[in-house]
Amino acid sequence: MDAMKKLRMQRERRSNDILDTAEALFLEKGYAATTLKQVAEACKVTRPVIYEHYPDKEELFLACAYRARNQFELELSTVLDNEKDSYEQIVYRAADVFFSMLEKNPKRWMMLFGATLASSGKLSEGLSKLRQGTIDKIAAMIFSQFKELADKHSVCMNAYAISGVGEQLGRWWINNPTQPKSLVIEHYVRFVLGGINLALQSEAL
Repeated sequence: MDAMKKLRMQRERRSNDILDTAEALFLEKGYAATTLKQVAEACKVTRPVIYEHYPDKEELFLACAYRARNQFELELSTVLDNEKDSYEQIVYRAADVFFSMLEKNPKRWMMLFGATLASSGKLSEGLSKLRQGTIDKIAAMIFSQFKELADKHSVCMNAYAISGVGEQLGRWWINNPTQPKSLVIEHYVRFVLGGINLALQSEAL
């Protein structure tokens, strides 16, 4: 292994270690209460080492969010890209991926789908872009399943609604944790399918 490749691998390993540590602190303490000094101490490195990888706390938080979102969307893509399934099957399976993530790690779910950190323009913009990526995937799935919804605005509105309903229902479930996941998924799917059916009826008029 040449020296440059070895250095690159070491840098990637260090970057991942920083992300693992930072995400654990963000989830435990919250964004506002977490400092780069705490991250550096937990990683057993100096703050300049953190700055070599992430210039500020906002960039570090967004990197954590991007990694978590990417893992979620990889699972979601395996469901949305399955052309053999019916739309109803896709919605059920996508809902299971979404709410299973909340069930397994509520704090990580809130990092991705909770209230936007409006105190920072960079954070708000970065998290909005991540959400938009998921909405775009939903819109692509709707278009592939329902060619009747040829109107771009109709597809986008439905994609935003499907995403928003999931986030709001997830927040409700966090406040009502005794309710079974199956019930939450059933309500979500019923709402989504009902909305799509109404959209199809409107297009037919």
